[in-house]
Amino acid sequence: MKKTLLLSFSLLAFHIVLGQSSYNQAHKEYDSQNFKKAIFYFDKAISAKENILDSYLYRGMSYLYLYDAEKCRTDFDKVLELDPKNKMVYTFYGKYYALTNQFAKAVESYTIALERMPDDYRLYGERGAAKAELGMYSEALADADISVQKQPNNYRGYLNRGYVKMRMDKYVEAVEDFNVSLSIQKSEKGYEHRGTAYALLRKNDAALQDFEKALEYNPNNPLVLYYQGEVLLSAGQQEKACKSFLKSKQLGNNGIDDVISKAKCSETKN
Repeated sequence: MKKTLLLSFSLLAFHIVLGQSSYNQAHKEYDSQNFKKAIFYFDKAISAKENILDSYLYRGMSYLYLYDAEKCRTDFDKVLELDPKNKMVYTFYGKYYALTNQFAKAVESYTIALERMPDDYRLYGERGAAKAELGMYSEALADADISVQKQPNNYRGYLNRGYVKMRMDKYVEAVEDFNVSLSIQKSEKGYEHRGTAYALLRKNDAALQDFEKALEYNPNNPLVLYYQGEVLLSAGQQEKACKSFLKSKQLGNNGIDDVISKAKCSETKN
């Protein structure tokens, strides 16, 4: 009897897993920030023509989070080709342009996205962050405020507003927003941005703690490694700083040769 029940349970579990769609499995991995696994399942979903537009969009974002901007852009372009009136695609273009430092195009994309989805208040925060990069601080803060006011329980709104305030050199206010964001939902960006604000406030210990937490999500984040290196160097920890700088460069952050040279990392890299 016991063996029969165990066998029945095993078969049931097998059929439950088997019955999950590739798209659902992909989203599960995506939400868990397992982007390589997400891509694997989105590939299967696309082959099976399962939620094909969303599969391309989220596979593209997975590529972007893995720093493969070319494949990301290819997936987004495919969605626009298949459905020129797609409501979501310009939201994803906005993320692509923001994460590849093309901020004017990011603002343009988010504006088009808002025209198609005026009630998606998250987009105001995303556009505000891009405007801040362009020095459009008043407009950026206005956008970020709308996002927070309309969706006070969305962690991303506070995350984006905190980033805008950090760009405006309002570091204490930025930390307050990052604290709220992290209290709603812990995130890699929340720890990264709060760590940066702490560093700018010269609170090195707090900054390093946050960078460590951010790196738990993605140990190969070149920007966090660079910021970590800067704080370690200012704290007199040259060897550890160089380790972070050199790993950041190895991961594609090629604009830091002067920093590496001034830190005399060649003396400690081995």
